[in-house]
Amino acid sequence: MENQVEVEITSVPDNIAKILSKFDGINARFWGVNDPEYLDCSDPVEAILDWASSTLDFSQKPLDAEATLREEIQEDFEGQITVDAYLQEKVSPEFIADASNSMLDMLAEQFAERYGNDDGEYTGSMNQKFLDRFTPKMRALVTLMCEAAEVWRCDIVGSVELSTDEVVALVKHFSPEMFNE
Repeated sequence: MENQVEVEITSVPDNIAKILSKFDGINARFWGVNDPEYLDCSDPVEAILDWASSTLDFSQKPLDAEATLREEIQEDFEGQITVDAYLQEKVSPEFIADASNSMLDMLAEQFAERYGNDDGEYTGSMNQKFLDRFTPKMRALVTLMCEAAEVWRCDIVGSVELSTDEVVALVKHFSPEMFNE
């Protein structure tokens, strides 16, 4: 499930549309700001707002949200934030081959232990030539299983640098309540 960012620029002011256009065409499933611990934001604006809300201490009264965000970006990120786009890795053909071979080897070993001689050395007809006949079927099974499983590990597939002014503008536009005291 890949999401290609296509921002509807007619529904936002020109300055916001210009900022958002930096994300156009990036295929990503998740977005995060400056190496996030968890990837659960599905678009770049959500990632920026998530970062901003975690940065602001709303219990602090009075809260100067803009000054706090600007200070945080300047001090911790040298004046600009990186918004990274992530996609889950694809299961590699090498992994499929290795997993398939391991499963067949484990089957042969357990067969020998259970049905072989007392030393567990007898494999009978389950020798390598026999197992080789089943390698394509095992690879097909492992492929199906991997396609059905959700991959957690992600790769960065794009990054966008935003200045302090751009971040503050986006937060003010999409979450003005953060600036209400």
